Amino acid sequence: MYYIGIDLHKQDLVMAVEDDAGPVGRPRRLACRDEAAILAQVGRWRPFRAILERIRRLRPPSVVFR
Repeated sequence: MYYIGIDLHKQDLVMAVEDDAGPVGRPRRLACRDEAAILAQVGRWRPFRAILERIRRLRPPSVVFR
């Protein structure tokens, strides 16, 4: 199982991946509007659970991971 931590900002997001042994690779910064890059990044890590940093005004995500 992989765990993808997502730190969401207005223009970009940072994704960090860990498994049961610890960090996997380096955190990646992606543009929030670059849906293809986001899907490509999370597609590398299966199965996974996404963990979002808690933010005050969270809108429903526009990307659904399947």
